[in-house]
Amino acid sequence: MRFALAILALVQTASAQTCSNTCTIYGIDQTNNGLCSDGGTGSSYSSCAYGTDCADCGTRTAACVPVCLDNCGLFNSDAQCDDGGLGAQYSYCDNGNDCTDCGDSCRTTAPVVSAVADNGYWTTTTTAPCFAAETTTACKIVGDVAPAEARRQCYDETKGTDAELVLMKNLAAGDVVLAADAAGALSLERVVVNQHKANPLASALLEVHHSAGVLSLTPDHVLVVDGAFVPARDAKPGSALTLADGSKAAVERVAAAHGAVVNPVTSSGTIVADGVVAATHPEWSAGFMMASETTPLPLFYAAAAAFPATTQAYYDAVLEPLLDALGAHVKPAALGASALVAPFVAADAAAALGLVAFAGAAPVALLALGAAALRSRKA
Repeated sequence: MRFALAILALVQTASAQTCSNTCTIYGIDQTNNGLCSDGGTGSSYSSCAYGTDCADCGTRTAACVPVCLDNCGLFNSDAQCDDGGLGAQYSYCDNGNDCTDCGDSCRTTAPVVSAVADNGYWTTTTTAPCFAAETTTACKIVGDVAPAEARRQCYDETKGTDAELVLMKNLAAGDVVLAADAAGALSLERVVVNQHKANPLASALLEVHHSAGVLSLTPDHVLVVDGAFVPARDAKPGSALTLADGSKAAVERVAAAHGAVVNPVTSSGTIVADGVVAATHPEWSAGFMMASETTPLPLFYAAAAAFPATTQAYYDAVLEPLLDALGAHVKPAALGASALVAPFVAADAAAALGLVAFAGAAPVALLALGAAALRSRKA
């Protein structure tokens, strides 16, 4: 009898435990990396379901004690599940701490969420394609300096007075920053506008940890991985990132995060972000914007060069709210489309005319803008 009871106890104990190694983020294996990511006791992250990171977290007890709190800060009751548990869109807080949106920590079915996320239009399958606002830096040019010397002053131990590292969120239209192409050739590029500078936005992020540091950006933002511009979600352990000095940095791990975002769009469409060569465009438009032989938005880019402060103010007050309202309908249709030329020409003209109206400019200003655009096409 005692033997039978002992066997029953062992069976019950075994059935009350859960242990698998199926934890992934955007298809990237998160097990066996020394960081517990299942949201349970002792976790570093809440990136995947309870009990699915056994190698890092150990065996979990299957008997779940439900937690149901609204302790997710800015992301409480936003119609998106942010607790990193089953069915969550984001991992901004611990499992069970976004109860209104997700349900409790022991839920066995995915929560029903709105198709509209934090900023009012991004669908649950997309993010705001940007860099992390609170951590990402750029090399800002403040004097007369060549690209190679600007890189040295920003990233080598010996600093200078003509270039400095600044947070991207502090950039504005008209600033000049260090950029590079996929091969690592450096250039100095003008900021056209800084997106989300005046209209704060939070989004899901990937923290790409590499041998030279960390870069945080959205999964669909583009950077150089293994020598080509691809979405950040394609960066996996072992991938090579291109640094400002042309050397390579190996990706060590990728973690999920969430936070405020920003995106300084440059005239070339590229930028050096935290020392890493990246684009200033998301995957849906990067191919078109960066492959164009001429400036893709000549009128608007010319306006930004001639009237940077007014252009940034116009973008903040008019264009960004309009793009936010239209984004969910425009972007999916544009993915991979070669038919972007006509829409971009129309959008360029509309944006430039809107800027003239916004600034209350005289007709002579419009003529000057057209002349600047013609010069940009010939360049």
